[in-house]
Amino acid sequence: LMQPLVNQFAIALDNARLYRNLRAAEHDLAYQLSMEKLHRTVLELHSLDDLEVLARSTLGSLRLVDIEFDVFGLNIFNEKDGTVTTWSISPSDALSKTVNSLVYSENQKLRLAYWHRNEPWMRTPNPELLEVPGVVGPHLLSVVLDTPFAGGTLVVGTSKKREYSQEESQILRNFCEILSLGYRRFEEIDSQKYLQEQLEIRQRMDSLGTLAGGIAHDLNNLFSPILLNLSALEKGAPGEQVARIHEVNQNAISAVELIRQFQSLSRTSTSELASIDL
Repeated sequence: LMQPLVNQFAIALDNARLYRNLRAAEHDLAYQLSMEKLHRTVLELHSLDDLEVLARSTLGSLRLVDIEFDVFGLNIFNEKDGTVTTWSISPSDALSKTVNSLVYSENQKLRLAYWHRNEPWMRTPNPELLEVPGVVGPHLLSVVLDTPFAGGTLVVGTSKKREYSQEESQILRNFCEILSLGYRRFEEIDSQKYLQEQLEIRQRMDSLGTLAGGIAHDLNNLFSPILLNLSALEKGAPGEQVARIHEVNQNAISAVELIRQFQSLSRTSTSELASIDL
């Protein structure tokens, strides 16, 4: 009489176990998809100017793994300039970008200290109206978690009275590893762009120098006979014209000096030109 009940109970247990396995497989698949999506986005970006795209992609990846949050932000620290740039996206997908001082508040100082130690920072204040840096408007939050990556922190916050689990924290750390790869890639690309720009500037300057050298060479060829003739005229001219010819000769010598400076700019060999007594 009890056997049918036992059989039904066993079937129910099997179904429950199967459901748990399916849910676990679904969770693992969603996690893998979210990581691949974020990694693909990182590989498609080309500069730090694309961080807005990265912020939106990170938000989409978080939604795939069902991490609860009411606010989301991506903080980029620039210690050289002393600024933090924050891209914040609300649940309604409204985007804001703000730039503040790295140490404009005690919270920001603590965030920076945790980031230097490469440690997550989860704070659980009593439910209160908490201003999250960079997030549009104040939000009633119970917990906020900053997770560090190479360029800053990934921040999520929720109004629910709960802490983020170790599993959720680890997922965020894994996301931040990809963000770190992306940020370092941005820096390498920007560095390559800088070097390319410097090379192009050097090439333009070399071209200008070559052009200046060519012009100086042609002018030098023109002024050489002029100086020679002026010197001869000055010696044989009537007394009242000597002063005028001398002035013209001095102006020609000044022009030759200017030509010499052009030749110096072009890094070509220079020659000393002067009036001589024939």
